[in-house]
Amino acid sequence: LWSNNEQGSTITVKPTVTNHKYSVVANAGECSLTDTIEITVHPKKTYTTVIYNSQQKFDNYGYPGDDVKYSNDTHRTWFVAHYCEGQEIATYEVSDSQSEGNANTLYTWFIDGVAVPGLSRNLIIPSGIEVGSHYVQAMRNVEGCDVAVLSKSLNFVVHPTPNVEIIGNNVICNGDTAILTANATTMAYQPMANVNYVYGYEWSNGAKTATDKITESGIYTVTVVDSVSKRPVCSVTKSIDVTILGGDIQLHADQVNICDGEFITLNADLDGFNNENVTYTWTATPAVATLPVASTIVDTPHVNTKYVVTANAGNC
Repeated sequence: LWSNNEQGSTITVKPTVTNHKYSVVANAGECSLTDTIEITVHPKKTYTTVIYNSQQKFDNYGYPGDDVKYSNDTHRTWFVAHYCEGQEIATYEVSDSQSEGNANTLYTWFIDGVAVPGLSRNLIIPSGIEVGSHYVQAMRNVEGCDVAVLSKSLNFVVHPTPNVEIIGNNVICNGDTAILTANATTMAYQPMANVNYVYGYEWSNGAKTATDKITESGIYTVTVVDSVSKRPVCSVTKSIDVTILGGDIQLHADQVNICDGEFITLNADLDGFNNENVTYTWTATPAVATLPVASTIVDTPHVNTKYVVTANAGNC
């Protein structure tokens, strides 16, 4: 017979106080034995985790606005944060429903439902996130009887920067004009797979169209920004070196006195600039087999030989 008036060798109890004693009396004929056991009940705490973006506020479209986005706030619209590829994503902070939560409390962070290794403190700065839609969650690390509830998610989108290629002949004749065009595209991705992007252009010489006209040598840059309603403006900068032909060709040989059957290496340099748009054509006197079209050639003359090189770029 147990102290709670239950009978049987095994009973199931659910104590509700911190410490509870149970005693049992076993009878066998005229003999009886008594024993007591004390059950210690540990309190169970439930931790409800809340995360929020501590660096930015968002309006109804996910852009800077008046309200901070909290993952548990049912009185505000849940906003989606937007970032450009390669941009540092804002710091996400976390708190929980228990007052003892502080900077030393440990949490597990999740990005897209996958635990992020090595991040257990009360803040996270996501990095290396690929283009597309993502979400952040967190949950307090607990032990024993405590229970932790996974936070609701905060969503964010990483948008791609434009892919830019500068096309056009960047090696021109003296007095001519180099026409360069920045060709911009943006990869399709979810949730913006069918979007018509509007691009803005700004060249280092002040031009603000996709095509720029250059008449002087130098390095020119173009910054391309894409603009789509309800998303951030992402940009990328590219550069190109423009060369005006008109200087002298410098011709170099590794040696000018050789024995019959030895090799000689010749190199042509157009004012210190070798470019894929420049072709170098070689001739030899007396004539030899066809020489390669390249800035550097190797030949084996058997008699005294004169070499001439001509640099061509477009019509120059």
